[in-house]
Amino acid sequence: MILIAVNGEYITACKHDDAVNILRNAGDIVVLTVKHYRAATPFLQKQADGASDTDSSTGDDHPSLHNKNVDANCNTEKNTEQTNGGWQSAWGECEDSVLSRPGSATGSVRGSRPPSVASDMPCDTNREWVDVVSVPLMMGYVTRYVLGTDKLRPGAFEVRGARPHLTTGVIHAEDPAALSQWLKSISDNIVGLTNLQMKLFNRHFGPGERIEYMGWVHEGVVQAQQPWQTYRPKFLVLKGTDVMLFDVPPMSSTELAKCPESLKVYQTMFRTVKESETVDWRQHCFLVQSSAPGPAGAAPPGPRYFSAETRQDLLRVEAAWTTNIVNSVIRLGIVCGPIPYAP
Repeated sequence: MILIAVNGEYITACKHDDAVNILRNAGDIVVLTVKHYRAATPFLQKQADGASDTDSSTGDDHPSLHNKNVDANCNTEKNTEQTNGGWQSAWGECEDSVLSRPGSATGSVRGSRPPSVASDMPCDTNREWVDVVSVPLMMGYVTRYVLGTDKLRPGAFEVRGARPHLTTGVIHAEDPAALSQWLKSISDNIVGLTNLQMKLFNRHFGPGERIEYMGWVHEGVVQAQQPWQTYRPKFLVLKGTDVMLFDVPPMSSTELAKCPESLKVYQTMFRTVKESETVDWRQHCFLVQSSAPGPAGAAPPGPRYFSAETRQDLLRVEAAWTTNIVNSVIRLGIVCGPIPYAP
């Protein structure tokens, strides 16, 4: 910023000492005319609206300087109501080319130059984030699929909580790298919280009844009126010798004991579905086939088709399933005895 005139007296041709003396002898009311870059506009005070709304104490002794500025050649005055390269719209009405000496009459009315830029901004820079939607990650899951379908959202995801009504809605990410980072960060937090809950549950169980896996999978269901299958979320728990499926995750040992659907892991077969064998666009699928008879002695039901969200989730389910089968066989033991034989 360059000082051009003091009370209308141009000092561009003066030496430094002479300019200082002119400024020192300017009196109590001082009006400075300056030249500055457009980027410096927000740092200056708001210019007076006009001579009509001021009195003799606001610098009206020099009405020719109000609402005017000096160009780059220091010889032409222009109205400063222009947009100043977009700063006016960005900073509101924060620009001024006329400064007042702090402590003078003008400074007491219009205010002296603030000590910092933050105090001069009309907007609040100390903004705080406001929670619009809050979804607990404990027992939740993150998915890129449209709920109930095999349709993958391009560049978007959704975080769903332990209860069906808890959801963030669809969150879009334009950058693929940012999308991957968000998915990984959220998934890692969910896995960490789920493992913590597993440890809390396992405090109440013996070695043969420990939980090896808890997490969400999606079961494919074929509807009679539709040629394609829909998907419903299921919370899978592998505990001891049991394969437990919940519609809502258990939050206590009491809820865990009231499992609506349970299978014996040693009576089931687990098989990973190859990519060429998938029935739709969902990937990371597996089959669960139980040899236990159906209700009222009916034949065993057919295989059940499940889908995990990521390959890492599928590998975790497969590893926990194998661990449960091994532990179940060790727990049941081997029964030996004589077998009658008739030639």
